[in-house]
Amino acid sequence: MSNVKDTPEYKMAMRFFTWQGRPDHLKKRGIAWIPRFAALLKLHKNLDDVLTWAFEQDEQWPNYLIRHDGQDPFDYMESRLNDIFRSYDAWQSRQPKPRHVPRKKGHGCDSCANFGWDEDGNPCKFCSDAPAG
Repeated sequence: MSNVKDTPEYKMAMRFFTWQGRPDHLKKRGIAWIPRFAALLKLHKNLDDVLTWAFEQDEQWPNYLIRHDGQDPFDYMESRLNDIFRSYDAWQSRQPKPRHVPRKKGHGCDSCANFGWDEDGNPCKFCSDAPAG
């Protein structure tokens, strides 16, 4: 039998509780968030990435997601989840795309991928233009 503390939903609920500042009045609610996070994680495979971005990188969302007004922060986050995902997607689209680095001619075949050398530092047996060795 697995330990509930090893589940993604438990870890997500505890991170959410930590992002809220770990207030005493939310300890019991934090336990109730576990099955709710389980349901959300089934719907949104990248929920962890999105919430991490919203709390730790975005400048606006923490102001709304960290609740001090007595409202359950999970309820609020869940009600704004579509907006959070749209903001995250917009942020993602503004990020620089990784550049493709062309391989040197004759070296870096799919077999060696190390410019003519295998993992052990020997000339690649499959690369037609392998360095002399």
